[in-house]
Amino acid sequence: MPAQAHDGGVLSENTPMSASLRAGRYGIDAPYAPLGMLAGALACAAVALFVAPQWWLSAVILVLMAALYLHTTRRGKFLAWRRLLAAQPWRGDERVLDLGCGRGMVLLEVARHLPQGRAVGVDIWSSKDQSGNAMAAAMANAAAEGVAARVELHTADMRHLPFADASFDAVVSNVALHNIATREGRAQAIDEAWRVLRPGGVLLIADINKTGEYVARLSTHGVTASRRSLGWRMWWGGPWVPTHLVEGRKPVPGRVWLSVPAVRPARLATPCGEGSGRFRRGSLSPRPAQRAAPTNRLACPACGPAQSEGVGSARAGRCGSSRVTKTCSTHHSPLYSSSRRCEGVMPARWSSARQGRLRRSLAAWISLSDGMQASRASSPRTQAVP
Repeated sequence: MPAQAHDGGVLSENTPMSASLRAGRYGIDAPYAPLGMLAGALACAAVALFVAPQWWLSAVILVLMAALYLHTTRRGKFLAWRRLLAAQPWRGDERVLDLGCGRGMVLLEVARHLPQGRAVGVDIWSSKDQSGNAMAAAMANAAAEGVAARVELHTADMRHLPFADASFDAVVSNVALHNIATREGRAQAIDEAWRVLRPGGVLLIADINKTGEYVARLSTHGVTASRRSLGWRMWWGGPWVPTHLVEGRKPVPGRVWLSVPAVRPARLATPCGEGSGRFRRGSLSPRPAQRAAPTNRLACPACGPAQSEGVGSARAGRCGSSRVTKTCSTHHSPLYSSSRRCEGVMPARWSSARQGRLRRSLAAWISLSDGMQASRASSPRTQAVP
């Protein structure tokens, strides 16, 4: 049964982070980890003091690891999730599920974006995974943050969710799924999250390992999920224990959703053959400095160089570039002259395989369109007059 929520006010979007996110008490994730690092630092310091002085370096490294871990669990994860959730296009009336909500760090930040919605959290309330983890602690934090009226808590296993199919607009989770010991159990949790997600809903799973498994499992449901790092603020002791985000959107029947994997921007050849543009990360437009100077290269597919008596008119290119269309006076086929570098037709973050498929499809369409234009130009009715 859900925990009964207490009435609370709505937090303003302008509320400072130190007030809005830290009004509650959220404990420490896996508290044995920083304790182990500090214990190791003390042991190394003792060895350095009485046996071998070179062990001081190991003691310092372990202290720095513990400090970074505590930064992540006490502040870094708040910053990362706040920015991640702020980037989502919330309507405000969604129903969102948090898997392994713990004391409510992500759950309550989600609730801030849902003035007419509902944030639902499930957990088995293990204090090994988070200090002081309990349903009462999560509800106390919700009341402290002023969002308890929009929060609902359940005791449930992520592998067996007590919810109907397609009952949530979004499903989120923060470093929780890896606590399931078996690969089959983690796959079952992904399947359950996908089952309760509505078509068009988004799945956001942040975890320290096994994220490759999650991407592979989601592919069995017909979706290409993206996987990216959440940066140094979510390093659990160092760059060797980073946090990655797996993001996928459930397709809507009759609509095509394009997943955009996060890969390094690259210089892309475009179907029209007019060059390539270097794209900003996450942008559809090339850098202005990368646009080429106007060119005047004209060629007929049949006779080669353009005929001097060819005439034409300016028009917008299929890829968004400005082009001048001319017709060869002998073969009446279209001739193109780029006035600037092609702006491209695809985001730079798409995978190379997806880029190749789209490029081949567009090249085939452009070839067909050019053939139709050549046919029209060869007829007396549409032939251009010199």
